[in-house]
This record gives sequence, C-alpha cells and structure tokens, in this order.
Amino acid sequence: MRFKEGFAAFRVDSGRTLFINRNGEIVAAFQEAYSFSEGLAAVLTDESGGLWGFVDQSFKLVIESQFLHVEDFMSGVAAVQVGDQVGYINRSADFVVAPTLDYGLAHHDGYAAVSTDDNWYVIDATGKRVTAPLVKSEFFNGLAGYAGLQLEVYLIFNGRVGRFRDIPSEWWTWRVHDGSPDSMPTKPDPLGDFIPLR
Repeated sequence: MRFKEGFAAFRVDSGRTLFINRNGEIVAAFQEAYSFSEGLAAVLTDESGGLWGFVDQSFKLVIESQFLHVEDFMSGVAAVQVGDQVGYINRSADFVVAPTLDYGLAHHDGYAAVSTDDNWYVIDATGKRVTAPLVKSEFFNGLAGYAGLQLEVYLIFNGRVGRFRDIPSEWWTWRVHDGSPDSMPTKPDPLGDFIPLR
C-alpha cells in the first residue's frame, strides 16, 4: 500500500476502492478510484452510472461524473474520454484539447503521447504537436520515450523534448525484448547525443 498526497487507495474483496489516511482511518469509499495526483483523484461513485469524475482531498466531487475513461491529472491537465474520442481538460473541467483524439496518455513534464488516424504524436499542454508522426510510445518512471520514424527515439526529460538520431542499444533491447523498467537507464546517456526540439 502506497500513500500519495496523504492518502492510500486500495481495493478490497468486494471490488470497492477505499481511501485511508496516515492514521489508518477509512475516509472514503468508491466503486473504483485512482490515487491522488495534483490534488485530485479520479473516482466512480455509486450514482455515476459508470462515468468517471474527480474528487478533491476533502473527497468532494469537484468535476462531475461524465467521462467514460480518465487519466490522472499531470501538468495541470487530464486525458478524458467522451464517447469514442479523447481530449484533455483542466482543473475547471474546461477542454484545453477538444475530444477529437483516438487515444491520449497522461502528461509527463508537460508533454503527452496522443494518437489520431493511426498516427502517434507528442503534444504539449496546449495540444500543439511537437513531433512528426511516431510509430510507438511508452512511458516509464516519469520519462517518456517515443520510437519514431527512421528509428529515432523521442524523449521527454527534465521538461525538454528531443531525440537521439541513433538509438542506444539498451533502449532498443528494452522496447523489443525485455519490457522491464528495471533494465532501463534512469536518464538518457550520454546526453551529448540528445538533440532538443525546442
């Protein structure tokens, strides 16, 4: 059990998700819930009809239950699914990226991987594309790597988007064969081969 922002979320045998505080007291229960991220937690309430909303740390529903799927808030925005499309909302539940995407992942360091028309891109928090179409995307440990066209790897590291022209062998091995985050370096190395895009 891991505490995030003062609370731990865990699932019990009934399938419900409970939150406890650091005193071990049960403070809230939901059909399903994620851990807190940036002060908000995604929840399915008993009355939501299978739609997700967000509660604050007093467990008050501050973003109404209206989404088929959600990701955590990261960099001030969260990916949400409306119908069969994905967009990004801010903490006021206003769309900062309209729900026109096929897929959208949580932001890391201000950037996210999204897919539309079978192409993957990296976007910033405003929805602006900052890379050419990509082939594959993966996230691990707050670092985002993207295998793009022509065997380039796009990276997000310390708030910068960039690329390696030549994929280090340990990165390629991780993506194709291993799949274990423990086998990955914790940062691009060497950084001398890192080419910032902006």
